[in-house]
Amino acid sequence: DLFCLPSQGPGETWGLAVNEAMACGKAILVSDKVGCATDLVKQNMNGAIFESNNLDDLVYKLKFLCEDKNRLVAFGQQSKNIIRKWTIENQVKILLDTLSQNP
Repeated sequence: DLFCLPSQGPGETWGLAVNEAMACGKAILVSDKVGCATDLVKQNMNGAIFESNNLDDLVYKLKFLCEDKNRLVAFGQQSKNIIRKWTIENQVKILLDTLSQNP
């Protein structure tokens, strides 16, 4: 029901397993060292981001996410909705649009 990637860095460039977990409809909990954290994890929508090496923050957010099964299911559904937009076609379009705006 919940996917957690507690990376401590350095070296976690993206965290592709997060994309895969979202496609499977899982709520997400990642450290702030995971590259995709700010792009894919929407606080209190599909999961949470905790401060790396901060055990209190990890435990707090883990408890928050796991205390309500319905919340996990809803967050998992939001994960599916968010990741559906992350197609190769959409990424190419965004890249081309960005390049055309910056000569």
